[in-house]
Amino acid sequence: ILSILSVCAFTGGLYAQSIVSTTPSTKNVLLEDFTGIYCGYCPDGAKVADDFAAQNPGKVVIIGNHAGPYASPSGGAFHLDMRTNEGAQIDGLADPSGYPAGNINRMVTNYSMKPGKTAMSRGYWTTVGGSVLTQSSPVNLAAKVHYYPGENKLYVYIEGYYTGNGSGSDYLTVAVLQDNIESYQSGASSYPARILPSGNYNQMDVLRTYITGSTSVFGEEIAQTTMGTFFTKTYTYDVTQIGPDVVPDITNMHVAVWMTEDQGYSEVITAIDELAVSQPVGVNEATSLNDL
Repeated sequence: ILSILSVCAFTGGLYAQSIVSTTPSTKNVLLEDFTGIYCGYCPDGAKVADDFAAQNPGKVVIIGNHAGPYASPSGGAFHLDMRTNEGAQIDGLADPSGYPAGNINRMVTNYSMKPGKTAMSRGYWTTVGGSVLTQSSPVNLAAKVHYYPGENKLYVYIEGYYTGNGSGSDYLTVAVLQDNIESYQSGASSYPARILPSGNYNQMDVLRTYITGSTSVFGEEIAQTTMGTFFTKTYTYDVTQIGPDVVPDITNMHVAVWMTEDQGYSEVITAIDELAVSQPVGVNEATSLNDL
């Protein structure tokens, strides 16, 4: 279900068109929101995250990570299981003492719920995230995501360019997210904009799976990270492998891409989010991929 089709040096590669900027930029924020359908304060956390993203368009990537005790469904209509193996591992490493909690670029800060851990309360997300947005990033990322009507596959093309020197070996992670999932949600009234006509709640940015690495949640190595390095990676992913409770809806999927500065559970350098775009009926897959 996962195939890496290309990784190339600056002078060549499968794709002739470059989509990544070569101009130095500041970091983007990866906000991992640890949430659950029985967490009464979690809709307020989602609102904090969405408001922060709206104030910084294109600079904040949100992942709704359904994990922990409040995410385990006990039955009933729309009491959905949106947990993932990857999300459970990250939740365990972040080690929140309550929910909602969130990672900001997986940083350990003075605002962390527990010493040496990354999870922090929603009241600090904007403060810490705002400080990240002022920091220089050594790498720029760009992506395009396609799907074809009648297929259940995502085609993900990624470019990276180092405007400064990386940490030696950096690690790239790609995750599939899904929007507009109707579910039960405790405390939904604290985020009225998410309440559907049915009275249920509209879940957004829900983590469905990682598509980098078959055994590790820590991404794939980018070994060359010196200034001026350019790389590409391409993935094909069959979304029918996602499960179990929520039907994969390719028209509501998008992809989060981020880079960490070392192997293992380490700080995120920068992140991007790209929507999956439908290709016209009859477009040839190979032709479209070469036009990315």
